[in-house]
Amino acid sequence: VEVLPLPEGAPDYFNGLVGDVELTFEVSKTSVNIGEAIDLDISIKGLGNFEQMDDPVLNMPESFHVHDPEILKDTKVTPKGIRGEMHYKFVIVPSESGDFEVQPYAFAFFNINSKKYEVASTEVFTISVAKGDEDYGKVVKNAVERSEPVQTSLTGLSLTKEVFKEEDSLFGGILHLGGILSPLILAGGFL
Repeated sequence: VEVLPLPEGAPDYFNGLVGDVELTFEVSKTSVNIGEAIDLDISIKGLGNFEQMDDPVLNMPESFHVHDPEILKDTKVTPKGIRGEMHYKFVIVPSESGDFEVQPYAFAFFNINSKKYEVASTEVFTISVAKGDEDYGKVVKNAVERSEPVQTSLTGLSLTKEVFKEEDSLFGGILHLGGILSPLILAGGFL
């Protein structure tokens, strides 16, 4: 088997993938409230050396928290090479309101059929984030106590106080000791 080097001129965002692949993506929703999670799924499928490629890095606005993706790999070796799919499930959470344009995720790969570098890319899309519950996710420091008492109702509840006395216990008492020793005494009579 002769292994040929890749041609020069690889784009900066070449991720190491050599093969014939397609990229798909899906966003669960594009209109949310602050703090509401959004699922972003990226799939790369086809024929290629999936183990050599880098995991996707999303280019999200600063006010979005991007959790590490759940990675699902479904590949198998075939006579033509490794065929399968890499699936990345991201959860992103916005922390500010507004309309945010999300830049595409893109990578370059060397296509074994066309014998040249190609680019796979998602599309630009917008996420609209409403204020919603303005206190959602806030951390309160130096909270001030309420000046008025909080009213609670315990209607229908009966509170009693029972005192447990050690001598009321079955364990360690005469009945407990008799229960343990009686089989031994009876067994001794049969011996």
